[in-house]
Amino acid sequence: MSPEIIEGRSYDEKTDIWSCGVITYLLMTGQTPFNGKNEIEIQNNIITCNYGFEHPIFIKISDEAKDFIERALEQTTERRINADEALNHPWFNELNQNKRKKLDPE
Repeated sequence: MSPEIIEGRSYDEKTDIWSCGVITYLLMTGQTPFNGKNEIEIQNNIITCNYGFEHPIFIKISDEAKDFIERALEQTTERRINADEALNHPWFNELNQNKRKKLDPE
């Protein structure tokens, strides 16, 4: 869940962008970006956007990919990227330009 949903605010398209950021992080690491000992701690970490790029895989991940995740997991909906910005993000341009290259299996 995004911070705005946990806080009882309304759902909008930026909530879906948050989910895309979580899914991107999960696909890259096999772990969710927000962890905790219990549901309350996880929700607090979501609300405060307490996550990081400590997972060893991020050594191999481009700065553009990390920037995409950061912009998608922006705490406030006003500062979070929208769908057009997400699709036009430099990381996607990098992926499109390199689509013929083989991806690292990790």
